[in-house]
Amino acid sequence: MPDTGGTVSTKGQTTYQVKRLSFLDSRGIYKTGARSHFAFLLCAVTCASCSSSPRYELKYAGTVEGPRPNAVNSSAMTDVPHRNEFHKSDDEWRKQLTPEQFHVTREKGTEIAFTGKYWNTHDVGVYKCVGCGNELFSSKEKFDSGTGWPSFWAAIRNDAVEEIPDHYRQEVVCSKCDSHLGHVFLDGPEPTHLRYCINSCALEFDKSKAEKSTAVKAAGKPQKDHQ
Repeated sequence: MPDTGGTVSTKGQTTYQVKRLSFLDSRGIYKTGARSHFAFLLCAVTCASCSSSPRYELKYAGTVEGPRPNAVNSSAMTDVPHRNEFHKSDDEWRKQLTPEQFHVTREKGTEIAFTGKYWNTHDVGVYKCVGCGNELFSSKEKFDSGTGWPSFWAAIRNDAVEEIPDHYRQEVVCSKCDSHLGHVFLDGPEPTHLRYCINSCALEFDKSKAEKSTAVKAAGKPQKDHQ
């Protein structure tokens, strides 16, 4: 009888129910439609990252005590500007942004890996939203993911960005102007195990803002400088 499932326990409090997919019948022959299912699964796995597999082992961060670095408490949103507070039309955005910036931030596009301005930047400073100037990320949380896009293990503060469910991943947008920035994945380094995969053309780098980041570590302890 084929092995159809089991359970996997993590070090935290989460237990996963695992169901193995069998593409063979009792005679060892491919089931009808199995190849198409397999191709679909292969495609989904391939698309589960901005590019090729990053250097960090996939880790589950959901059982870490304390809030996620970008988690925003809706009851504490009174001082946070409403998303898309600028209420600009597409024509107004086109006048402000370059064609590539408009495609990425307003049409949810993705720039080609290793072509962006900031993927290999190591200078100290703050990364702002190209649409509204909102401070999003700090060089202190930037790390080399090997993906070809700027990567950060935390936002500069809790209310800087918002996350929106996007099928198998989470879209990251600016909390002020709703600009699409990129996506966040659970395969980053310590202390959060998060990887904010961000498009360079959605950012503006400010060297003069070399301030200490106020991003919140998942465990609620002071952060270490990973730059």
